[in-house]
Amino acid sequence: MAIAAIITQLIVALLKAPIAHELFNNLLGKYRLLIVSGVSIIAGVLSLKVAGVDWLAALSHSFTLTSFQVFGNQVVKQVKKES
Repeated sequence: MAIAAIITQLIVALLKAPIAHELFNNLLGKYRLLIVSGVSIIAGVLSLKVAGVDWLAALSHSFTLTSFQVFGNQVVKQVKKES
């Protein structure tokens, strides 16, 4: 899980950089939590795979399921807000 946390923090730091902020100004404000939670899901599953866990166990791990819940909640909020 430390690998997932490091990767997520690195991507968040890159998104906060001044160059990225200029390029993705509108995107960062509206979809920041979606980006971070999506990256957390991917990084968590990949770190579990690197640790030798099979795909089904990696996808049903508590960290992954929690990340899916946060991601799904944010998708629903974004869709509701835009409609």
